[in-house]
Amino acid sequence: SNAYQMSSSGSQLSLEKDPENQLFSRQNRRRLQAEAIRDAMLVSSGQISFHNTSLEKNRSLFHKINRNKLPELFEVFDYPNPGLVSGNRNTSSVPTQALFMMNNEFIMKQAQLTTELITKKQGMDLKEKIRLIFLTCLNREPSGEEMDASIRFLEESKEKKSEDFRLDGLVHSLFACLDFRYLN
Repeated sequence: SNAYQMSSSGSQLSLEKDPENQLFSRQNRRRLQAEAIRDAMLVSSGQISFHNTSLEKNRSLFHKINRNKLPELFEVFDYPNPGLVSGNRNTSSVPTQALFMMNNEFIMKQAQLTTELITKKQGMDLKEKIRLIFLTCLNREPSGEEMDASIRFLEESKEKKSEDFRLDGLVHSLFACLDFRYLN
């Protein structure tokens, strides 16, 4: 439907007249499901390619599910019980999800692979790299405030850590942010 395809950011007038969105003047902001979160990281890191069928098999849709032991990402992000038929999924927002995104080895590895893809492109200055990281991870340009915060983050630890390590941290922080997990 048309409402399903809309953005969740409505006009000022629609927000004033319909703050609860009862008239479907915009899409409601919603959290991605576990498979979409995983696939989004794999797309960013180049581990899924829609042009290469061998990489396409990495999609979560094709991930083998063991009924007795779900992957941790699926458990944390409300994957339904594979032993039961489920018409609707729970969608929770709990602190363990943020902790998982900050500390999980799979997510840190995807951040590192994303950084490797970005640093392969030669001749980019720091602002161009930050811009490309935001486009790759969040599919949008960084705001001026986000650009300034990113530059400060990368410059503060310049003497202590390599540029790739610092960029890994930026990518990892974008994977952990709400904008990455929510669909606007």
